[in-house]
Amino acid sequence: MNAGKIQVPIIQTKFCAPLLTSDIVDRGRLLSLLDGSLEVPLTLVSAPAGYGKSILVSQWCKRQKHNTFWLSLDPSDSDIQQCLAYLIADIQKQIPGACEGSEELLHAPGSTSLEVISSYLLNDLDQLDKPCSIVLDDYHHIALSSPVHELLEKVLQHPSPGVHFIMITRRDPPLQLVRSRAISQLLE
Repeated sequence: MNAGKIQVPIIQTKFCAPLLTSDIVDRGRLLSLLDGSLEVPLTLVSAPAGYGKSILVSQWCKRQKHNTFWLSLDPSDSDIQQCLAYLIADIQKQIPGACEGSEELLHAPGSTSLEVISSYLLNDLDQLDKPCSIVLDDYHHIALSSPVHELLEKVLQHPSPGVHFIMITRRDPPLQLVRSRAISQLLE
């Protein structure tokens, strides 16, 4: 038996959007608003528990012709390496070979600065050949002190024109939302 650290496998069901049943109310006005998310790098869907945020975004994703990546977050995703590993695995599930530079960083010995990680991730996302939406469900589970927030902040400073993040959360994330609002880079 290998005495080294056992790597926790990627849980594939974290990439699954909520199932849509036949009794779901179609919220056409809100779905139309979400269509505007393709024009900005960040869309924030924020409301208390039980308001149907995830179902709404799942409905919207199902209507889209472009790639949509879904990642259901939990508190353990506050670890930047784990969060990045899941994000890369989600993208590679639909686009094999994508995000190779970022994936190499995950396996590199030692620690890597957020500046380097964000640069690799930005370049990898920019190389995706089609527009896409990356849904981060339950973003409120990410600890306030997590470097995941800083990574996303850096990615959103120089967004790839074809990549749109949708954060589903119960509260506003600790990001520079004022700046994003001021330069019309945020849909709420």
